[in-house]
Amino acid sequence: YAIYCMDIDGTNAHRLFTETANYKISSLRVYNGWIYYITSIPVMQSYGIDYYTGNLNRIRIDGTDKQVLTPEHIDKYNIFSEGIYYDIGYDNKGYQVLLFSALP
Repeated sequence: YAIYCMDIDGTNAHRLFTETANYKISSLRVYNGWIYYITSIPVMQSYGIDYYTGNLNRIRIDGTDKQVLTPEHIDKYNIFSEGIYYDIGYDNKGYQVLLFSALP
């Protein structure tokens, strides 16, 4: 799976970034020059491939400087002016806060 961009009129389409092979990209948000997203990790099951939620990641809007922001696999997240609230649904850990000031 990959992230693509294009001009507003639909021309000049090109790939910005390709995620790890077979990993899905979901929950895209763009904020302050970064694209934020969650990976979905393929897991082989008896009935075929299933996807589990993965880490919160970000990449610059020009396709450079990919960063994995959470060690945990998260369910959802929201961006606010000071940082990111994210939900670790498994393990009942609830919401955590990741401040922009703490990011590289």
